Amino acid sequence: MNSPKKIILVIIHSSLGELNWILPFISYLKENQDNYDIVTLFFSDKLLESARNEGMLYKMLDQNSRVIRKRQLLGFLLGNSSRIAYIFKDFWPITSKSLAASIRSISSSAQLILYPHAYALYSVSNKLSPYIHNSKKHDELVYDGLVLNSAYDINYWSERIAHDRIKVLGPLGYSAWWQRIVAMETQDLVDAERKFTGKFDQVIAFILRGPNGQYLSEEDYQRLMAEAITEFANMSNTFIYVKPHPRQDISEVEKYLDSLPKNRFKVVDYNTFVLGRMTDFSVSFWSSAITDFLAIGTPTIEYFSFNGSCSLWLRTRDNAQTSFFDKLGLTLQARDKNSLRAALKKMNDNIDEVRTEQLNNFSEVFENSEEVGEKMIQYLQQGTGSKKRSRVPMATLLKSYLHVFFASLKGTAGR
Repeated sequence: MNSPKKIILVIIHSSLGELNWILPFISYLKENQDNYDIVTLFFSDKLLESARNEGMLYKMLDQNSRVIRKRQLLGFLLGNSSRIAYIFKDFWPITSKSLAASIRSISSSAQLILYPHAYALYSVSNKLSPYIHNSKKHDELVYDGLVLNSAYDINYWSERIAHDRIKVLGPLGYSAWWQRIVAMETQDLVDAERKFTGKFDQVIAFILRGPNGQYLSEEDYQRLMAEAITEFANMSNTFIYVKPHPRQDISEVEKYLDSLPKNRFKVVDYNTFVLGRMTDFSVSFWSSAITDFLAIGTPTIEYFSFNGSCSLWLRTRDNAQTSFFDKLGLTLQARDKNSLRAALKKMNDNIDEVRTEQLNNFSEVFENSEEVGEKMIQYLQQGTGSKKRSRVPMATLLKSYLHVFFASLKGTAGR
């Protein structure tokens, strides 16, 4: 009698960006490895419903993974903890009090691997800075590894994660293999949209981020929205797909669109990989959607007011704040109506030139995406590099079971 397969448990913590990043790996492992059963745990019922409503991601997840909710977690672990070989969770700061750490304690042979929240960038240099351990900044060592999109990110993450536990894999979602799968899964939708938008001279994606006390003030948000809509209204025969952030209030966004004819825009929640196939270029607030669009060859304009505060922002030569996307030449930059108008003109006049330059820079930052699936398999086969885990003390195990028990009762609480 064959022994049961080992399990890879994937945790979706707080964002569909996590699912967008990990799903290509789930699909690749299912297609190329028969050694594992894959189970996906949603920490939030609301997020699970958002995934179902989005459509494409959930359909592909359901084809390749068993999906469970947090309320099912205790029963799942009681029957399967010894089979769990790997736990994947986003790289939200993790401590011994995290629910993921309790799951790891119960799953005595499992390794906990942290993965990116999205295809975001965190640095502008792939030259490794001297490594100095700072225990006050580091996460507790309740994880076994961290996988990253790019070597450019190592310096940033070494503030939190020990170097010997970092592995640069790359973004499998940016590979031609994954983009072909997305294209096949969504071709009917794309064709249906193009039947309508084909009568317009150009089609633009407008990617939003709502006001935030740290990144973007309400005043700056209102100004950016008003000025962008004014520019779009003045562009003849142009159709706009408006994609709000998942946590934005749609009705709040729609009030800014009153000055646009209703047949010239559509508010959508399409996946960025899909939306990029429907559009000529994007105008995006500060967002990893910028590189998502470039992954399928669609150029971008970053439109944002960097007046807030964020440790990820950089300084230009004139000491203005800006993003990694701008510094790395991955986007045209616009901060107000005048610079947006200039960027739109440049895109309209020289879109092929803009695309070529942005894609050349993109290929330097995200290397070898076609090999990432095999690199993940090798990473799992060879182990994460962390030391073999010691036996979990009985008191810690009991505490972990109680943590999981109460989290299962509450359904959505805990990290």
